Amino acid sequence: MHESDEKKNTKKPDRRRALLLTLIGVCLLIMLASTASILYSLHQLRILSAEEPVSVTADPAATVDPYFVPTPEPLIPQTPRPTPVPTPEPTPESPWGWKDYGGKEVYLLPGSNLLTGLHLIDGKLHYFNEYGEHAKSLGVDVSYHNKGINWEAVRAQGIDFAIIRLGYRGWETGLLHEDVCFRQNLLGAKAAGLKVGVYLYSTAVNVREAQEEAAFILTLLNGVPLDLPVYLDTEQSGEYPFGRADRLHKVRRYEVITSFCRAIEDGGYPVGVYSGQNYFKNHVAFHTFSNNPVWLASYTRYNRLPEFPYRYDMWQFTDRAVVAGIRGLVDLSAVWE
Repeated sequence: MHESDEKKNTKKPDRRRALLLTLIGVCLLIMLASTASILYSLHQLRILSAEEPVSVTADPAATVDPYFVPTPEPLIPQTPRPTPVPTPEPTPESPWGWKDYGGKEVYLLPGSNLLTGLHLIDGKLHYFNEYGEHAKSLGVDVSYHNKGINWEAVRAQGIDFAIIRLGYRGWETGLLHEDVCFRQNLLGAKAAGLKVGVYLYSTAVNVREAQEEAAFILTLLNGVPLDLPVYLDTEQSGEYPFGRADRLHKVRRYEVITSFCRAIEDGGYPVGVYSGQNYFKNHVAFHTFSNNPVWLASYTRYNRLPEFPYRYDMWQFTDRAVVAGIRGLVDLSAVWE
């Protein structure tokens, strides 16, 4: 073994011993510090326990009432804040329903189709011709065949006017008769607010009988005001050609109509003429009374307008309508102007 090796071996134990002593010293310092901390804490606890506790003593002069009920504080009503009302959005216009179509009133259906014919809309009757044009007013004509009419119900269903039969001349005997329901119907329709006109079924065969019919009407009306004309109903009898006026020549019929109209106008009432389309074309010299109101009867199919070459003011388009307040079927007429 060499000398240098021996010196190295003697230095190693000295380093280990020094390191061990250092560790022992550190541990002792830590233990001393911990002991001092514990002793300080115990000393503080002893000081706190020596202080006198604070007690609350009740006032000996106070008296306790076992039945005492504390008065509740008054409630102050709170004014509720108003609930904000949202501004409603504008309702968009329906793409169908009542529309103005080129200045004419129509009812547009889904699919851009126009309503035609007789319809009940919102509880009221309305009529539209083949082009969808809405009639401005709708009316019935009645006689004793329509007994017991509830005129208020008629008016409520949208009927605007009534043409009431005042009387008739028998197509066999030629005698004049008052319609047994004339007065009742006239008063009832007026009371319900309908516009009213009258008509007489004529079988006059000469001027004398035409004037007799006019006088008969004026006597029964006795000055009662009318909203619509007095109409002369001239047509074929129910037993054509056996009715007394069925074969009357056009010239004679012209004389009857003009004499009748002149007498009614002299009595202070407007006057018009009623008949069917075929009768007007073939049995009446139409141009002779073209200035008087014309009430045309023509029952067409598919709501087509009458193929009538002359002017007419009112169109009786059906004799088979159902109207509230009237038993059975009834005639309906429409006016556009």
